[in-house]
Amino acid sequence: MSSQDPAHILARKNSKRGVVEQSRTAPNPGGNNTERWRWLGHTLRKPRNSITRQSLQWNPQGKRSRVRPRTTWRRNLEEEMKASGHSWRDITRMAQDRREWGTVVRGLYPLQGEWL
Repeated sequence: MSSQDPAHILARKNSKRGVVEQSRTAPNPGGNNTERWRWLGHTLRKPRNSITRQSLQWNPQGKRSRVRPRTTWRRNLEEEMKASGHSWRDITRMAQDRREWGTVVRGLYPLQGEWL
């Protein structure tokens, strides 16, 4: 298959590497961390009585089955907060200002957050 073959061009265009080259963004090997933090900021800006915001505080009761991981989405966030030197109260306050929140996310993931 030559590099000018239409099938080769289409395969290259639809490959992950091709998509990254076309979008001119850095590859994201660690997952969608920026999207997770952006969603958190969006949720923390909602009213206190929003069910989505209340779900951040929810603590499920009971035992987990053996196949379920011990870590939860919130626990992962708290670990990243602690590593960056922020508390839950700091994060809640910073999320109210969109510009400050964008700076926080870019600080946590500088290569992934360039488009914020």
